[in-house]
Amino acid sequence: MVKKLKQELLAVTTNHGIIQAEQAGLIKEGLDKAEILQAVERGGMMPVSARILTQISKENINIMRQVGKRVSEKHLNMELRDVNSSLKLYPHFYIIDEEEALFFITPKEDSSVTKRHETGLWTNSEAFVCTLKAFFEDLWHDAKDINEKIREIETENR
Repeated sequence: MVKKLKQELLAVTTNHGIIQAEQAGLIKEGLDKAEILQAVERGGMMPVSARILTQISKENINIMRQVGKRVSEKHLNMELRDVNSSLKLYPHFYIIDEEEALFFITPKEDSSVTKRHETGLWTNSEAFVCTLKAFFEDLWHDAKDINEKIREIETENR
């Protein structure tokens, strides 16, 4: 899906999802691709943007600091925010160019990778993607800036 990205990536993922993505090299790969797409954009292509919502925690704060630093240094058109969700089933999903979505539901209380039972769905249904984007926008509106959340966590740890 990311290889086909032309304009916009919207993502919601868990704190463990960020850690797993880092371990698998997906964050570095994604940021490298963002840099390439942004360089192409300067050459007259359509602007590419990404908005990512995740749960920032003590477990992933170092990863989030690194991602925030690289986004800032490279002036990437990417925004990161912390979403604090109390949902029993925590959805995580990716929307590409308002055309297709990959949607997962993970039981929140089961954080073990080996015991996790995820249900996933890929779709290009316009109605489903539109509904999921509206849900994303609601979460985005209520989310905190990544730097604000990092400062909160650092203050708690003092």
